[in-house]
Order: sequence, then structure tokens, then C-alpha cells
Amino acid sequence: MFTEKEIELMTLLGRTEVASSRTLSILAGSNELTADRKRLQKLIRGGFVDFKWHGGKKIYFLTAKGLGQVETSMRRLYNPHGQVTDHSLLVADLAAYLHVKEKISADSIIFDREMEQIKELKPVRRFAGVSEKRCDKTHAPDLAIGSTCYEMELTQKSKARLAENYATNAALFAKQVWVVPMRLTTL
Repeated sequence: MFTEKEIELMTLLGRTEVASSRTLSILAGSNELTADRKRLQKLIRGGFVDFKWHGGKKIYFLTAKGLGQVETSMRRLYNPHGQVTDHSLLVADLAAYLHVKEKISADSIIFDREMEQIKELKPVRRFAGVSEKRCDKTHAPDLAIGSTCYEMELTQKSKARLAENYATNAALFAKQVWVVPMRLTTL
């Protein structure tokens, strides 16, 4: 019924929640952007994937039918809207950037929703076997790769909240990378 590439695209959407076709192609390790767009159109016609225009670009996400077809820790449908979608798209883009620039396998990237849904990670977080320290907080970074976590901050947060998130991450990861827009560099 599905080709290997179609399953891979749906699986990636289950992990990222929402992404552009270019980001999906990059994470899939594909050089076939046009072919991947055609695959996504086929999945849309079949009712497995849906799309929305957001910020001038077409973004894709799984439907309930698509969610049932792939193994994913995502338990709820993605509802693309506003700043949450901006954040999710940028996290997916960051994953694609790390995949290309740092030669990191897309399979080795753990997305925040995956961390939150894996029962064994609460309240003792065992991020990819890196740490088994007790953590009573439910905060999860946006991405984790090995002993490094990545945080994407698009909005101003209180210093207390940032310090709390930093401390939670520091207890579990050897390195943290925070990505913030220039307007928030005074964090």
C-alpha cells in the first residue's frame, strides 16, 4: 500500500508534528524534493496527511488516519496555529540543519514530544542512556542528540523560568545549545 519513502515521510511527521516538504526531504536523506512533494500529495489524497499554508509556505502534518499508520509516540493530532506552529517548524528546521551540517542521523534525534511520551523518561529521565538522574520537572528540551540538548526560545520568558529550565537540562545533559532570535539576546 505504501512505499518505503511514504512510510518514512509519515514517520518523520509523527516525530516532528509539522514540517515543510524541504525539511522532510532533508531529514529523510532524500535529494528528491519534487518526488517527495508528489508522495506527500498522494498521502494527502489518501487522507493520511493534511497541509496548511503558514507564513507563505505549505506545511504538512498527520491526520488521524495517518497517525494510525506509523509507529510514533505522538498521541494527539497536531493542530497547526500561530506561534506554536512557528516554534514546531523551527525545531524541525533545526533538526534538518543538524542532520546536514553535523552529519547527525535523523534517527538519533529525539524530539520533545518523543521525550514527553516515553513513560520511562518520567520522572527519571533516561535521555538516550546519557543520564539517569532524578528529575521531578516535566520540562523537556526541544531536541536531544546524545548528551546534548537544544532549546528553541521564541518568546520572552522570566529569568526564573529560564534558570529552572537550564538547571533541569544541566542535570541531564552534558551540553546545552540555546537558539534565540536576535531580539531576545539579552536573555
